[in-house]
Amino acid sequence: MPFHRIAIVLFSLVCLGAAGMHSRKDPRPLRLHMEIQHPPVHEQSLSSLPSLRIDTIHSDVPLDDRLNADRAFNSSFVDSLKEGMTWYLSQRGLRMVGSKEELRVVGTITDYEGNRGWGDWGAEISVKYNIYAGSRLLAEETIRSVMNYSNDSEVVDEEEANYESRDMGISFLEILFTRIGVDLSEKLITYLKGQADRLGSDHSPGRSMATDPEARGSIAIESSVENAEVIIDGKFVGSTPVGGLVLQVGTHRVEVRKRGFIPWIREITVLEASETRFFADLVPEVD
Repeated sequence: MPFHRIAIVLFSLVCLGAAGMHSRKDPRPLRLHMEIQHPPVHEQSLSSLPSLRIDTIHSDVPLDDRLNADRAFNSSFVDSLKEGMTWYLSQRGLRMVGSKEELRVVGTITDYEGNRGWGDWGAEISVKYNIYAGSRLLAEETIRSVMNYSNDSEVVDEEEANYESRDMGISFLEILFTRIGVDLSEKLITYLKGQADRLGSDHSPGRSMATDPEARGSIAIESSVENAEVIIDGKFVGSTPVGGLVLQVGTHRVEVRKRGFIPWIREITVLEASETRFFADLVPEVD
C-alpha cells in the first residue's frame, strides 16, 4: 500500500479512537468533576456580596465544532454549566439562592471553537454575563476562557490519580470542559469582587427600584407541540416557535395553548436588553 494511503488510514484510526475517548456511556455531572479536579476553597469575604442566582445560560453558537461540549456531561453543556457554576460559586462563599435574589445573572455563550488534532487540543469559549437587579440591567461583562494543550493523553494522565481513588475513569473531554467551567467561575468571582461597590447597593427583592418605562427586552418561546397559540397579557402574538418578541421590561402573563392539550400559563419576567427563552411542555388532556 502506498505510504500516503497508510498515513490516511492511520490518521482515521487515531481520530476514531479520539472520538471514542471523548464520549462516555455513563456521563456524570459537571459539579462532580469540579469537586474532584478543583475542590473550591471557601472565601468568607464573598458572603458580603449581594445574593445571586444564575437565571439561565444559553448559547448563540453551535457547541459541536470539532469537540462536542454537549457530550461531556450528563446534560447539555449550557445546563451543566449553570448547575456546575451555581454549586462552585456557592462553595466558594457566594450566597447563591433559588429565589428572592438580589442580583440575577443571565449568561450567553457568544463564541466557541474547539480544537482536536496533532499538538492542538482544547477549546475557546466567550460568555457574556448580564447582571440584573430585578429586571433592571446593572452591568454586563464578557469573560473568555481558553484551554489549549499539546497532548491530550498527558492531560488525562494528570487527572487519573484523582479519579482512581473513587474507582472512576476520566476522559479528556470531561477534563477540558471542567477546567473551563472552573475558569469561568473564578473569573466571574474576580469581576464581582471588582464591582463590589457598584453592585453592593441595596438591591434587596423588597426594595422598590425605578425602572425606565421605555426599557425593553425580548422573549422567545418554543413548545413541545408546534403551532401552539402564544398569548401575552391577553393578546394573541403568534404561534410557536416565536422569537424576538419585544416587550416592556417587567412581569407579563404568557399562555401557550393548543386544542387537546392543557394550557401552559406562566408569569414571566422580561429583562432589560436581553432575550429570555422559554420552552412550553404541553401535556395532552385526559378524557
